[in-house]
Amino acid sequence: MFYLVLYFKDTIWLNNIYWSLSIEVGYYFFLGIVFSLATQKFLFRLLVYISFLLIYLLKGYFSSVHLFFFWSFYFLPGIIYVLWINQKISDKEFLITACISVIVNFLTYDAIDVFIQVIVLLLIHYFPYYSNKYLNFFGEISYSLYLTHVFTGVTVANILVKYTTYWYEKFFLVVFSTVICVVSAYFYYLWVEKPALRYSKKLKL
Repeated sequence: MFYLVLYFKDTIWLNNIYWSLSIEVGYYFFLGIVFSLATQKFLFRLLVYISFLLIYLLKGYFSSVHLFFFWSFYFLPGIIYVLWINQKISDKEFLITACISVIVNFLTYDAIDVFIQVIVLLLIHYFPYYSNKYLNFFGEISYSLYLTHVFTGVTVANILVKYTTYWYEKFFLVVFSTVICVVSAYFYYLWVEKPALRYSKKLKL
């Protein structure tokens, strides 16, 4: 409910650090409604595409970039890729919708955003089974790292930076703060995220 704050005029965050979570909330809510339609016949998928367009057009009314409306088209290439790779849509439909979404994304967001988007999808497609123990480790703790880094490493850096003068002291502080971030995230992953995932799988609808 706290993420509804930006849907109202003249409201502010209690803590705006986690602004991207409001985009995730909107994305999952929207996807929960339309994704089953996207796996049906083309007519239903056309409704999904139109709904993406309508949501995208609403970004002018909800002017905040911290809402799903602004980023809706940014999610579309990944969604249609999943549909295509699982043979839910044809090659032709995938190419057309992918090109349209990339063009809209290029006109709406930064070219670097679109470049990253395309590169990530290409890596997923051509290297689906690549594995690396270090990348796997950071992949596992990434969400915990996202949730905790501000209150751990960033806080340590903000407190200690006033005691640094030379470049090597600042460099050491960055390294030290990064280590604090990673270690804290690892324990948060072990003690909070992992048990929460385990308990959530026991929930019955």
